[in-house]
Amino acid sequence: MPFISRLRSLQWSPAQRELGLLGVEAQTLEVPRAAPKTLEAMIAEMALPAVPPVARTAAEEATFLLQIASEVEHAFLLQYLYASYSLNRSLRNADVRTVADSFVSIAKQEMAHLVTVQNLLLALGKPLDFNREDFPAHPDLYPLPAALEPVSSDSIAKYVTAEAPVFDDIPPVDQPTASRAVAQAEQASHHAYDIHRVGAIYAVIYWLFQSGDQAEGPWSLSPAVIASLLAKYGAGFHIRDSDFADPAHIANLAAIPEEWNGDESMHIDPTYPRSSALMAVKNISFQGEGPSQGSEAPSHFDVLLAIYRDHLPNLPANAVLDVPSNPFVVANPSHPTAEPSEVSHPTTGNWCTLFNLRYRILLLDLVAGLSLNRAVNADLRNTLIMEWAVEFEMSFALSRIAKLLTGKPRTTDGKRPQFAGAPFTFGEALPNTACGLWKEQLLLLQRSASTITILLGTSSLTQNETNILTQIRTFDSGRRSQINQFIQQHCS
Repeated sequence: MPFISRLRSLQWSPAQRELGLLGVEAQTLEVPRAAPKTLEAMIAEMALPAVPPVARTAAEEATFLLQIASEVEHAFLLQYLYASYSLNRSLRNADVRTVADSFVSIAKQEMAHLVTVQNLLLALGKPLDFNREDFPAHPDLYPLPAALEPVSSDSIAKYVTAEAPVFDDIPPVDQPTASRAVAQAEQASHHAYDIHRVGAIYAVIYWLFQSGDQAEGPWSLSPAVIASLLAKYGAGFHIRDSDFADPAHIANLAAIPEEWNGDESMHIDPTYPRSSALMAVKNISFQGEGPSQGSEAPSHFDVLLAIYRDHLPNLPANAVLDVPSNPFVVANPSHPTAEPSEVSHPTTGNWCTLFNLRYRILLLDLVAGLSLNRAVNADLRNTLIMEWAVEFEMSFALSRIAKLLTGKPRTTDGKRPQFAGAPFTFGEALPNTACGLWKEQLLLLQRSASTITILLGTSSLTQNETNILTQIRTFDSGRRSQINQFIQQHCS
């Protein structure tokens, strides 16, 4: 069965509708949605599952919220990559280049956040979690605006809204533009669902990682925020020293920046001791979805707001490719439906299938690599993470195929949208055993080889496409023996 998001277990209180918090005149919106004015208001808006009657420890509550945070980072990472792919870089337009590069930069930072969340799970001795739900057809069932969409004024308005801090933390000069983006995002959703800011999740995680009920560490929570958290959890509801895993275990498994070929903007942070965990949560929050500003570098909200205000109005008419939202491959190409997101062209569908296989292989590489003890298997760990996952799957296979898909016909009848897009179909939860990881890896390589054979047999293949397919097949051939060794080691 497809993985079902844990986010569905969260519930938000009805949206606040005070126009004064937005600074929007009443006639500009049918039913305007206000940005929470304070962090405590944001936390109150997000109704976390109550601890009673099913009591959870602070470590269990933190684990649950970290798993949700992992899904959020994973989903946001993909939506920003897709937005970048949707732009027509061949125009060599300065605004197009700036917007595309900005989305890639944010996506890299989201990847770093996703990895740091894994470090936080490891610090508590919990399993890695790269699972996510496929983007739903009905956003009202999913409390985020996350979707694979081509760049548009509406999509950027939604991203600004989801990444927005509390209204009081937005500089006064930016508040009118932010208010306009929030209003547009609500109109774009036809008021069928609210666009929630998930930054409050990190505030709660930070609180749980504190050692006590007073303001602590680099993110000094206000008395009002502390009071709201005390009202929810009671006094002393924090992760205990004994809840942390063995320090050597954490040090040997936690990701480090050198493994990811990133730059200084990518926060892949240590999460032990407690002070490091607090700093890691603060860094994620302030750079990304967090409810507070305070970092010297621009936050995702700052970058997205600049795109919305400064660059979108200047994009040329043909800046965005004619690609669908949330593309998926039709189950039976001979019986396509009327869904505009459906890829029914047989050859394009095979490219989409290959993309999905490589995306799944990437995730398995990451889980397997991060599961290897650095003290025992440092070289092998680097091979799986740096060579297999980062340098090959991320930087070559997925990137090249995704760009190809934006120029591939979506259907055989030429109906709009004209082109396809990277589907990023996830499907079932990832295996939770080493044996399961490597058996699925081998199966995916076999399916990838079959799909490549089909594509190499098509008459319209270009030399560039032939080179991509040949390089993937050669790379897989070189690592097949290593995967068979893993299977013998873990499945005997």
